[in-house]
Amino acid sequence: IIAEKWEPLLNNLGHTCRKLNKYDDALRYHQQALVISPQNASTVSCIGFILALQNNLAEAVDMFHKALGLRRDDSFSITMLSYVIEQLMESTPPFQGAPDTVPGFDIVPSPPSPNLEEALQTPIMLDDGRQLFETFTPSSSPPSIEIEMQDCFQDENTS
Repeated sequence: IIAEKWEPLLNNLGHTCRKLNKYDDALRYHQQALVISPQNASTVSCIGFILALQNNLAEAVDMFHKALGLRRDDSFSITMLSYVIEQLMESTPPFQGAPDTVPGFDIVPSPPSPNLEEALQTPIMLDDGRQLFETFTPSSSPPSIEIEMQDCFQDENTS
């Protein structure tokens, strides 16, 4: 009976401290409430919110994940998790020691590529030195592949 009275009281004190920008005190109250009721998704979410306000984004993400593990339809935790992950992505470099700016590169223009018709008429050199001329039009597809695929589908359907 006592725990039922203390848990909401501690959470309310945490909300009050948060609104007064006393984040450390708010965090302590919510953590005490969590000791009394460890499966309370709302309390876990409140801790995540305070951590986000303190710019402890990675810890906030963990807490919102825990809150959603306890109650997956919690719209506040879903919204805050998305927001905090966005903030974390913007503030975190892609890897440790990544430069803030990308160094400039001298871009050398590539030689012009042959047109499509020339490329399609270029012979293919075989290992024995013979040349293979292959006629290919982009709209055609080899019929053997279609037959093989049909055979595969028939095998699956007849099994």
